[in-house]
Amino acid sequence: DQYIDCTSGVERLVTCQNHLVFDDKTGDCEHPDAANRPGCTAEELYGFTCPNSIGQARYAADSDCRAFFTCGVFTNYHPRLGGCPVNSVFNPGSQACDQPENVPGCEKYYDSP
Repeated sequence: DQYIDCTSGVERLVTCQNHLVFDDKTGDCEHPDAANRPGCTAEELYGFTCPNSIGQARYAADSDCRAFFTCGVFTNYHPRLGGCPVNSVFNPGSQACDQPENVPGCEKYYDSP
């Protein structure tokens, strides 16, 4: 997502970073769950839908051991993509970042090919 910013008469092309999208309402880059723009909703971008439950929870992303989705009232129950720091992976059991050897299927995540 890109948009043109004009400050003091100077145009500048801005590219949204870190999986953010342009929000027509705020005129800035936002999380997809906040922008909720047709064609760029969190569900469309990530292929994940939050379960219909009360409360807040995190769910592992199928495609990447470091990635997870947070679902809660602050995201209006749309998924928000998050990630664990380097050298850790998401542990669905503890709902926190953990050492790869503690997460089945992610033990060799950082091993060189």
